[in-house]
Amino acid sequence: MHHKNLALSVGQPASQQYIGTTSDIPGQYQSARNLDNYPGELGQCFMTEQTIHNQARDDVLQKRRGTSKAKLQECGHLDPLAQQYLDALRRGERHVASLIVLQAVETGTSVKDIYMNVFQPVLYEIGLLWQINRLSVAEEHYCTAATQLIMSQLYPYIFDTPRNGRTLVATSVAGNLHEVGIRMVADFFEMDGWNTYYLGANTPNADVISTIIERKAELLAVSAALSCHIEPARELIEAVRDNAETSKITILVGGPPFNRDLDLWKEIGADGAACDAQEAIALANQIVKERLSSIA
Repeated sequence: MHHKNLALSVGQPASQQYIGTTSDIPGQYQSARNLDNYPGELGQCFMTEQTIHNQARDDVLQKRRGTSKAKLQECGHLDPLAQQYLDALRRGERHVASLIVLQAVETGTSVKDIYMNVFQPVLYEIGLLWQINRLSVAEEHYCTAATQLIMSQLYPYIFDTPRNGRTLVATSVAGNLHEVGIRMVADFFEMDGWNTYYLGANTPNADVISTIIERKAELLAVSAALSCHIEPARELIEAVRDNAETSKITILVGGPPFNRDLDLWKEIGADGAACDAQEAIALANQIVKERLSSIA
């Protein structure tokens, strides 16, 4: 059963999300990390998160949802809550960033909104700031680690959702050290009532398979952040399909490579992909519904 296109690395910083950017830069600038060195209009073009990461995402959204380019461009700016959060992280005030998020949730902002409208755009912005040489690697790592900690502080709200009896295993492929995005996707499934088993980054194929069997999972979500992770993703899917106990599981893949090539998931043997965590849930629930209908 094949379905449409899950950006499982939805939370990746922009510098890690959209590696295809450098192919659009003239050769003499491709080795430069500091985009301030780019002349004139070229520098202005690559100074926005919209250009660095959302170029591929915009095409996906327009094709699937008919979203206008003007509307998409509005997404390039942080809303006030996200800006406050980013400012606190950049000052090194993790406790302040935590309070900003927790107070927002306590006053009515949903955890899903925090993920989609604070964590995700801020991580994109942090990646951009690294890309243009305004954040060091240490600062980027600090902001990412702080966000992961604050995500864990929201778990009492996430795990409060009634269970629906469905089970997800979520993982990054072997060699993929990027884990924030797939963790965010797993949390979205948890908020939708799924039992989720998030395996983190760089998980060996044998361990993924044993977890699927042990947990009797119906769905495997796989994140491939970079083009070099496509072959490991293919190898994982082949290993899962070759095992008699896991061969029937539904497999969704995601990440920037799948946003740039909308048919790539078919080539590596997956059942579908989607452009963000919300669409991933909709697609997964659709597949479950279809399979239950076919049994009935």
